[in-house]
Amino acid sequence: MPIFAAIQMQPFLLDKEKNLQKISHLMKEAAKKGTELAVFPECCLTGYDLSFEEASQIAISIPGPETERIERDCREFNLFVVIGSIEAGADGKFYNSAILIGPSGLIGSYRKAHLPFLGVDRFLAAGNAFPVLFDTPIGKIGLMICYDVFFPEAARLHGLAGTQVIALPTAWGAGDPQFPEFVRARAAENDIYVIGTNWAGTERGETYLGKSIIANPDGQTLAQGSDTQEEILYAEIHPANTHRGRRIFIPGKFEMDIWNERRPELYQAIAVDPKKQIQ
Repeated sequence: MPIFAAIQMQPFLLDKEKNLQKISHLMKEAAKKGTELAVFPECCLTGYDLSFEEASQIAISIPGPETERIERDCREFNLFVVIGSIEAGADGKFYNSAILIGPSGLIGSYRKAHLPFLGVDRFLAAGNAFPVLFDTPIGKIGLMICYDVFFPEAARLHGLAGTQVIALPTAWGAGDPQFPEFVRARAAENDIYVIGTNWAGTERGETYLGKSIIANPDGQTLAQGSDTQEEILYAEIHPANTHRGRRIFIPGKFEMDIWNERRPELYQAIAVDPKKQIQ
């Protein structure tokens, strides 16, 4: 029975050591349940509501000492994890990144492509590689981060590329309660699983929504967190049960195929510059 987990937590602001210790403890707890993949929140190593100076001082390298410590835990607990952090790129820029690590070591990372004018994202560079997914022993795992989920085109690219599970670390504020709806919609639209893991608690006066969610390829909620509590959500996930092709609800009367019935020739306007008039 494949078990995946969303680990809803409140990171320590600007304290990588405490966050590494907390992440290690939560990984151990998740592993006790037989978890194969655990998804942690956005920027859980560093904090999110940071100035540029703070971000540049606390940013990590990938790979680096922090990822090496998590690699050791992954080997010990036989666990895959997705961790969020500010990354110091070799190009001198700073990114909001999600990192996938497994029992065999560092697998890869993704730099957030869509940056809102919010928190540390105001000062970071946007990633330019999309979609980012990895074919692992537990399935094809795609990475997105928080605001990316606002854009259906982003998740659709993952669906077209064969992603089976989107890991979506977030730092989603309580002022916008739509997060679970976005997750369910992206899952149903693309016939894939989505694991949206959010912060709990507050940071510098900002209250986070909580409500981490795991949604199945029908857009149904498999597990959902509370508004305020740190907790681990577990769900049984079968990556092979994605991209199912034709769905037959009532034979000969209600059938659909979200891939073969697409009309991409009608969608060209999606890629048009919004400053230009769309006729």
